[in-house]
Amino acid sequence: MKIMRSQADALVNSERAWVIAELIPICRLLGGSWHRPTGTGSWVGMDEDAILGGDYLRQTLRCTNMGRTPAHILRYQISYSCLDKGVTSLAGGTVAKQDSIRVFDHLLPATDRIDVPETVDVHDYIKERMVGITKLENTAVIHGWVEYLHVFNDYDAVKAPFCYVYRPSTMGLERVPDTRASKKDLLP
Repeated sequence: MKIMRSQADALVNSERAWVIAELIPICRLLGGSWHRPTGTGSWVGMDEDAILGGDYLRQTLRCTNMGRTPAHILRYQISYSCLDKGVTSLAGGTVAKQDSIRVFDHLLPATDRIDVPETVDVHDYIKERMVGITKLENTAVIHGWVEYLHVFNDYDAVKAPFCYVYRPSTMGLERVPDTRASKKDLLP
């Protein structure tokens, strides 16, 4: 029975939906200056007011189904944690925290992707603590999950986590491999 169960699980895992969630920058650094996309597929330079306003830090949450069957996206959570000086994990002390959970009822076909309609404004999250973050006294972490069902299990939702840390040296986000990140991953 154990062997048959193991084989059945292996078959389901090879055929099921596998959703990954990632933050995709909307703006790009081209030739040493920030650019935003135009509606025609080209890029235009950003003015100083837009850069000072943090427009270059806007992100899109993208869900990609890497599996062979559809995924039913249910909802997603985007969280911001500003870690206190010397704290190196999400379980440690925070000086600021904010959570946003949104319903996103969407059927995502196999090997397809979709961007959620909400723009993730990283600057809006971190602006209150930007001085401490820039001085490396605080660490800004944007993290969350996308919850979905797959056709082989329509009662136990699966959560696809994501975790990014803001790096002042690059003025952008860097993906942390796992939400249970190690000390060296969360340090700026």
